[in-house]
Amino acid sequence: MRTWVPIQAIWISFLWTSAQTLPELEAVRTERPPVVDGFLEPLWEGAAVAGDFRILGTGKPASQETRVYLLYDDDSLYVAFRCREDRMGDIRARVRRHDGRVWEDDCVEVFLAPFPDTSLYFHFLVNVLGTRREEMGRDARWGMHWRAAVWKGEGEWTAEMAIPFRELGLTSEVGGTWRANFCREEYPHGELSTWSPCRKSFHEPESFGTISGLRLDFAGMARWTLSVGIARLDSALGVLREELSPKLYPSETRLAVQICRAKKELALVREGLRRSRTRRQVGIREARYRALAEELPRLEREVALALLARKVPGERRTLGYALCRESPMVKVRPDRPYRGEPADTLRLYAARGEYEPAQVVVVAFGDSLRKVKAEISDLVGPGRIGGRNLDLRLVGFVRVREPSVGSYEEPGLFPDPLLPFEPFDLPRGEVRSLWLTVHVPEDARPGVYRGVLTVNPEDKPSTELPVVLRVWDFRIPRRPHLRNWFQVMPYWIVRWYGGKKREEMLGKFRMELLSHRASPLDVASPVVRVEGDSVRMDWSYFDREIEFYLEHGLTGFNVWWASVPGGWGGRVDKFEDEGERRISERILRETERHL
Repeated sequence: MRTWVPIQAIWISFLWTSAQTLPELEAVRTERPPVVDGFLEPLWEGAAVAGDFRILGTGKPASQETRVYLLYDDDSLYVAFRCREDRMGDIRARVRRHDGRVWEDDCVEVFLAPFPDTSLYFHFLVNVLGTRREEMGRDARWGMHWRAAVWKGEGEWTAEMAIPFRELGLTSEVGGTWRANFCREEYPHGELSTWSPCRKSFHEPESFGTISGLRLDFAGMARWTLSVGIARLDSALGVLREELSPKLYPSETRLAVQICRAKKELALVREGLRRSRTRRQVGIREARYRALAEELPRLEREVALALLARKVPGERRTLGYALCRESPMVKVRPDRPYRGEPADTLRLYAARGEYEPAQVVVVAFGDSLRKVKAEISDLVGPGRIGGRNLDLRLVGFVRVREPSVGSYEEPGLFPDPLLPFEPFDLPRGEVRSLWLTVHVPEDARPGVYRGVLTVNPEDKPSTELPVVLRVWDFRIPRRPHLRNWFQVMPYWIVRWYGGKKREEMLGKFRMELLSHRASPLDVASPVVRVEGDSVRMDWSYFDREIEFYLEHGLTGFNVWWASVPGGWGGRVDKFEDEGERRISERILRETERHL
């Protein structure tokens, strides 16, 4: 069922969030830390209190009251929540794994932005089971030691958090006023409520309120943060120096000197930090430390290149580049050190009817390469595999500024599209992946096939990499026994190719998936007509399309036309009314009969 939001409601929401004064809260110091057990002791009666939670986007008061209590001491910030709930039996409590999808349960959230740049903020969540999650922004790879506990009572549940200041990595820029927000996800009534007004998401640091009155030794905390950073950087530089030792090639002398110089400068920063007493003095040392830390990725890449060059045989080392075989499961990122092994042979194994990929990494460890070409010969053995059964492509990259939820990768350049091959330039110190896909025909004779992958820069001699393919004496079935589904989003197809090519490109993407034994999710649907309580369904288009895709290996499809809430494996628990439930039930029963 499609829900239409009146323009007036959107306009009212905009006016509310635009005109609303961001709330302020003055923190209260405590001489004794609270016991973090979830039960709110009398100590919290003297805390700063935040209330008046409003529904996200609309500004309407939440029906389920939430109050937040704030205390602090020299070590930690203490936050407590009192969450009223008139349907305690319906609260959602499923997630038990630390750093799991806690927001899918009834939970409370704390956002802290202590730095002048509010785009850098911390996010703490705890659900009614006491399961915790912490993020830096939306990045769950970040972690720290903090405590939380929950207590459930009659008509309410309460939560307590203790967030150590030292774990936040506070710098000399941080003072006694922070931006912050407190939020709650309440599932029995479907309410997302917030202390400071947000338009579309809790993750809106520009909409955070203010916590003031934090009287702490911020210079001491900045010294602690910087001392930890110096120790880590010194250790990393030491590892790089050890990797180049004890045998040092003449071409590596300059690199070794740069690493030793960085360590000496870092020692001076450490010595200066010992004498620093004010935030300004610490800030001077922070600036020099950051400059040295920014050099570390370059030094790491240079050391990786030097170690790889050592592994290249002498006569080939003079070429200034190498070919490395890498698993297709490895994402070779151009902005990260590459520590591959030079390849002498590219070996592949496949059954008849199988697509087998191989990744070859070109590494310019000595000189830049211009207009690099590459080609793959036919594979010859008991028969010949060539033509359209050999596909050589260039791996392209996309810049990821914010990793996906649950990703443990750093932002930056990620290999993603397989581009038609064109000659490319490769600056010194960089890498580029070639992607070879071999499709073994279903009637290929088993045995060993041989060929050559040739890489030919315009300004360097070419390199030939032998390719050996062993074809096994059995055929991969066209339809896999393991059901799978992959979604091709029509929205993105239209955005990239235009509406006129929607069906054509959808068909191509679906067939590409099926050729690799992957099933597209939404390939066809019946025409559903609902008049009152009656349902009529025309299956002619669906039958024609689904039969075609089944013949090409489709293993399943999504029955999205039933409009069931909580789809994608979710719980069916929120129909708008009884009539809607009956309509969905009839559509499902008719679909079951037809199939």
